[in-house]
Amino acid sequence: MSGHWINCDAKPHVRQDLKYRKDDQVPGRIRGKILWEKSKAGLWLSRGQGYGKMIRGATLLDEIKTLEVPVYPVQVFDFLLKNPEQIPNAWKSNDTYFWTPFYDGTSIVIPFLCWKRESWISGYKWIGFDWYPRDPAAVQKPL
Repeated sequence: MSGHWINCDAKPHVRQDLKYRKDDQVPGRIRGKILWEKSKAGLWLSRGQGYGKMIRGATLLDEIKTLEVPVYPVQVFDFLLKNPEQIPNAWKSNDTYFWTPFYDGTSIVIPFLCWKRESWISGYKWIGFDWYPRDPAAVQKPL
């Protein structure tokens, strides 16, 4: 069996200017040790993110928590930053979000990966922004 093991309960890498609160994490997130196989990675959109629609980030976070969407946590984000060849090619047309809330002092930010000019970059999006169809959550298939 090919793949890479990721401990989704391990202490995440946290940028110095951000705070991570274990108690504030998404309840439906993938937990424990998982075997990463990019063929089993998917993307999820809220109904509020359908074609031509947008949803506020805080509303989307509440929906992800309520529905217990099996989002990939920041440990998968960290793994993919170190192993970009493991990122699914289908993700190149989106900003793909890993719904692990971080705090930048007064507000929540969510980490993402995106393809720009022949390479993967990472960033953080403020929860107060609007989220569109190009802003899916990284999830484990099947949903």
